[in-house]
Amino acid sequence: MEGIIVIVILVSVGVLVAWGLFCNEFYKIALEKGHDSPKYLWLPFFFSIAGILLVIALPDRRQQPQQTVVLPATAPAAQEEPLPKL
Repeated sequence: MEGIIVIVILVSVGVLVAWGLFCNEFYKIALEKGHDSPKYLWLPFFFSIAGILLVIALPDRRQQPQQTVVLPATAPAAQEEPLPKL
């Protein structure tokens, strides 16, 4: 009976370590997105699927600024056509 208890404890510890390593990967994803709070490690750890989805849905804070196209001032204006009468 004592052997079974030891096996259950060892398996439980192994599962917790594996889950912690899995959650650490989601923390690395949050870091890549620019979120450096350790709560993004603990959310998946304690809330499983809900925490994982939360980390996946985080916005990217390190986005490259969007390039805007500036039209030259000498560009011809669009010709306005009259609207048809309804």
